[in-house]
Amino acid sequence: MRLRSLATSLVLAAALAGRAEPPLEPIVLIVSAEWPGPDAIDLPTLRRVYLDRQGQVGGARARALHMPSGSPIRESFSHTVLRRSGARLERYWIEQALLGEGLPPRELASADAVLRRVRAAPDTIGYVAGGDLERLRPEGVRILAIASDGRALLPGDEAYPLHFRPVPSPAPRGDGTPLGKGGADP
Repeated sequence: MRLRSLATSLVLAAALAGRAEPPLEPIVLIVSAEWPGPDAIDLPTLRRVYLDRQGQVGGARARALHMPSGSPIRESFSHTVLRRSGARLERYWIEQALLGEGLPPRELASADAVLRRVRAAPDTIGYVAGGDLERLRPEGVRILAIASDGRALLPGDEAYPLHFRPVPSPAPRGDGTPLGKGGADP
C-alpha cells in the first residue's frame, strides 16, 4: 500500500513539475493617438483616475476603461495599481454609489473592444495585454508610459511594474477543438 502511495505521489509530482507556469506578460496602458495628455503617468495618478477621484491628467480629461471582471489581467491590474482585490473593488464601488460619489470605469469584454473604444474616444485610458497589442497592431492608439523616479517606463524596461500571468489555453483535442468546447470531453 505504501509503495502504491509513493508511486502515485511520484507520478503526480512529475506531472506537476512538467507544467511550467506561463511567463509574465506586460499590461500595457494605452490612450488615443489624439489624447492631449502627457506621454507618461505615475501609478498614484493612474490609481486616482481608476477610482474616479481624478478626472484630468496633465490638463486632459481622463476616463478609465476596464477589462472584464475576474480576468487575470484585471485582477493583476487591480492588485498592482488600485491596491484592491476584485471583491474589495466591488465593495468600494457599492459604497461610492450609496454615497452618490463616483462611477466605476466602463468595463469592456475584450482587448479588441478596449482598443476600439480608446481609438474612438480621445479622453479614455485603457490597458491590454502586450501580446494582444502586438497581435492586433491597432492604428490610432499609443502606449502611455509609466512615470517613475524621473523615467518614463515602457513594457520591456526591466523596472516596468505592470505584469500578469495569462491563463494558458486548454490543450486542443485531436480535431483541434479546445477541451471543453464542442461536446463532451473524452
